[in-house]
Amino acid sequence: MAVARQCACRLKERPGVVGLALYGSLAGDPAELTGFSDVDMGVILKGPMPAHFTEHRLVGGVKADLLLFHLDTLREIGRRTLDQLAKSSWTEDLFVKGLIRGGRDTVLFDPGGEIARMKRRLAVWGPGREVERRRVAGELRQADGFLAKAEAALRAKQWRKALHLSSHQLRVVPGAVLELAGTKQLPLASRRLGIPGFARTTTGLLGNLTMGGAAVGAAWEADCDLWGYLLREVWGPVEERLRREGVRQTDLLEIAGDYGVFWHGNRVHELGRVKAEAALTLRWSRHYLDEGRPYEALEMLSWFMNANAQKERCRGLAAALKALGHEVAPIVNRVLRGAEFRRLAARGREADRAAWRREISPTRAKRFVEGVRRLHRLAAAAAVRG
Repeated sequence: MAVARQCACRLKERPGVVGLALYGSLAGDPAELTGFSDVDMGVILKGPMPAHFTEHRLVGGVKADLLLFHLDTLREIGRRTLDQLAKSSWTEDLFVKGLIRGGRDTVLFDPGGEIARMKRRLAVWGPGREVERRRVAGELRQADGFLAKAEAALRAKQWRKALHLSSHQLRVVPGAVLELAGTKQLPLASRRLGIPGFARTTTGLLGNLTMGGAAVGAAWEADCDLWGYLLREVWGPVEERLRREGVRQTDLLEIAGDYGVFWHGNRVHELGRVKAEAALTLRWSRHYLDEGRPYEALEMLSWFMNANAQKERCRGLAAALKALGHEVAPIVNRVLRGAEFRRLAARGREADRAAWRREISPTRAKRFVEGVRRLHRLAAAAAVRG
């Protein structure tokens, strides 16, 4: 909260800012905060909006994610019906849940009382459970359609397709349960919703998608080695070039646009935040491994830290800095074309392929689809109960 207030003190001086309120973990249950939590803040603006919709910064060494909303959008959200709220965009949904759950201390700047008025309007829907129940019901209806396709693939003896379709829903269905229960902890969500065994069954099914902790650990080590090499050979020389060209605080240099330096979409990333996000991803993945959750560990690596993602990040860095007038492509290209990068990248790709379980048998595919369907039924019943 101290970091959030520090961030708010800076933001409220920015032209056009008329409101600041927390969402995410800081606007929810303090017990949900972990060593991986960050500061999530909605920024209400009046006047012209920037091209980007979110900003990723570091404040006092803590990650801060800022979602930007126009004041007119805030007012319109407050007039929505329950069904309309349940169909809000993911950015609006995050902010709405923060306003419903958060107390007075989560509103950090509201000189015109706009956020307070919106909180009063949203309060008529209670603690937000009905909004979440309706949103979850919609997500589960979509999941039902995918599972029906997976079951059709089984009947057609398309084992790989059946496994692919159902494995995607193995992220969606537990995610819906977590949202419905208002927690990030699946065992706790299972208990709150009265569906014992849901978390254990989910973990067992996820275990079928990887070759286990040792194989995932090898992928983690390969990705760590590649990231360390790129920090030394790309990021270090690039930052030295920027300093020679007059950039005093390279970590605060803003990259605006969709360059794939970490998150996709039109965003602002501080250069230091990109490095911090990559390092955090590796620590978080290691944490999952140490907890005996190899699937979650490998999924994080595959999203953000495998060889292809790291190569894209370097190219995105070069393109973003060129747009700011800094030509660093020669540094980046020299490294990406070098023998050592190719060796480390090939090692990472091989380790990643070895970590995912590839063999597919009819029996395994059938049991997997049936298991995900059982989870779906439990989640759907819990959503009906609310």
